[in-house]
Amino acid sequence: MKIIINYDLLERAAEAKHKFSLVKETKRAVKFCAFFYSVIWTPYCAITKDPISFSHYLNTLPFNLLLSTGMITLFYSFNTYFKGVSDLAFLDLHILSKKLESLNINTNGDLLMDAYKYKTEYEIDSHSKIPLLVQKKYINIPSNDDKEVSLLQEHVIGSHTYTLSKGKPSKQMAFKPAFSH
Repeated sequence: MKIIINYDLLERAAEAKHKFSLVKETKRAVKFCAFFYSVIWTPYCAITKDPISFSHYLNTLPFNLLLSTGMITLFYSFNTYFKGVSDLAFLDLHILSKKLESLNINTNGDLLMDAYKYKTEYEIDSHSKIPLLVQKKYINIPSNDDKEVSLLQEHVIGSHTYTLSKGKPSKQMAFKPAFSH
């Protein structure tokens, strides 16, 4: 049986544990800065500055974009940290722990925050017309039984769908030629 969720378990656990997600805040900041510089600030500078000043502005644009993205990421992170958005991530972990009971995994949201990845594999799924890159993460989750349970999280790169199921990586055997003397 597989459980379908729309978030990465490890990212959501880190967000609940640290009260913000650096990945999510950086994505928001990059979108904001790209919009601001491409739609508002660069056309304004093109209209109001002379050609030499505008040429200097275009030369420093990558540095300004990187600097402002970093500053806005910092602002978004502090804002998220003090606003308490991590409560939503903690709630998602508790809901997931109830869903994991259908896989006979006895855990709770607090224990899910201590989950960790121990192996990642990538496969190319060529069954569709367009080949898809599938990421398989093997995650250890602590349970209430003082044991760790291995979960397999599958994700098609570029989609928002993640599937969780019980699973361990298969052991590969190394075959060596035998020499007779």
